[in-house]
Amino acid sequence: MIHYHIKNTEDITGFSLNPARKGEMVSVALKGFVTSDTLPFYSFVQGIYNAYLKNYISLENCNRFLIIRKKDKSADIYINDFNIITNIRTKKALDAGTLVHKNDVADITKLTFQNISIEKTDAVIFCMRVGWKFGFYFNFIANPGYKEKTELDVEDMYCELGYEYRNMLFEHEYNLISNNKLYPKMLEDGWFPFIELIGGDYLELSNYYAFDWLDHIDNFLKKFDEPRIRSFTQYWWNKPQFQEKRELIEAGISAFLQEDNTGYINCINTLIPQIEGIMGYEYFLVNGKKPSFRQLKTFIQEKAQNKFPSSGSLGFPNYFYDYLNTHLYQFFDLSTGKIDLGRHSVSHGYAKPEDYTKVKALQLILLLNQISFYL
Repeated sequence: MIHYHIKNTEDITGFSLNPARKGEMVSVALKGFVTSDTLPFYSFVQGIYNAYLKNYISLENCNRFLIIRKKDKSADIYINDFNIITNIRTKKALDAGTLVHKNDVADITKLTFQNISIEKTDAVIFCMRVGWKFGFYFNFIANPGYKEKTELDVEDMYCELGYEYRNMLFEHEYNLISNNKLYPKMLEDGWFPFIELIGGDYLELSNYYAFDWLDHIDNFLKKFDEPRIRSFTQYWWNKPQFQEKRELIEAGISAFLQEDNTGYINCINTLIPQIEGIMGYEYFLVNGKKPSFRQLKTFIQEKAQNKFPSSGSLGFPNYFYDYLNTHLYQFFDLSTGKIDLGRHSVSHGYAKPEDYTKVKALQLILLLNQISFYL
C-alpha cells in the first residue's frame, strides 16, 4: 500500500464553521463527518489536501486517504490502496472467501483498517469513496494543540465510521424511509423495510409506488418462489423458538407456495398465531409469565434493539414496534367497518376474505424472518 511518513506537521485544531475577523469569536469543529453532497466537504478536503497530500498525489487520482497525526507531530499518510474492513451482520451463512453482495448485508456495525494501528493519542482524518460519493471524517480531539490529556476513543471511532459507511452504502433506503409521502404509502400496504428486502428489493418496490406502477407488484411477488423462500427460511430452524414450531410454520410456508387463494388463506391463518406464539414463549422463558399484547410488543422491540443496537441500524427496531401496532396488532371496529387484516380480526373471524392475499401472506413470512434476526 502507498504509505508516507512525514515529520513536524502543523497543529490543526479543527475546521472553522463561520467567518470571523481578527479578534472575533469563531466556532470550530473538532470532530465530524460530511459528504460530497455538502459544500463544507470541498473546503475541508481541499485544506487537508494542501496540508498533507499535494506532494504525493494529484487531486484527480485520489479516491481515498487516511491520515494519522501522531502526538510527536509526525503523520502517517495512506492513499488509495490500503485495505478497509467492515464488520457486517449477514443475511445468510458465508464461507471464507465468499463474494459478499449488498443484498447479503443485514447490518454494518464497524469499519476498521487492515494492518494500520491507531492510538488513543492520534488525530485521524479519513476520506472514503462509496459509489459516486465521497465521505470525509475528521477527529482532532486528541490533537496536542487542542487540550492536554484528551484521548481518542478508537473503538468508538470505528463504530462511527461503520455508521457513516452504512449510511452512504444504503443512502437510498434511508432517504426512502424519511420520505414523508412515499414511505407512509408503502407502509399502509404493509411494506415494512424488512431485512430480506433491504439491498435492492425494497427500492424496486418504492419505484412502483413512486410512479404508481402498482400493477408491477404481481411480477415482484414472483421473485419469492420456493428457492427464494427456502434460501432464508432454512436459517430459522437454528433458533429453538422456531424449531419447536417448525411443523406448523412449514405448513404455512407450503400453503403460500401453492400459489392460489386457498394457499394464501391457509398461510395467513397458520402463521399469524405462530408469530405471537414465538414471541410469547420467549417472553415466558425470560419473565416466567404470559405477556399482555403491550408487554409482548415492548419485549420484541427490546430484543431487536439488543441485536441491532447502533443508531440507524438496518434492523429498524423502533420502526418495527410501530409496524406491529399498525399491521399485526391493530384493533378493528365493526361499527365503522374498519376491519384490517391482523391478529385480532383473523383470530376472531372478522377478517374480510378479500384481504387474504399473496401480498399479506408474503409479508407475514418476511415478518417472521425479521423476528428471527431479533431473537
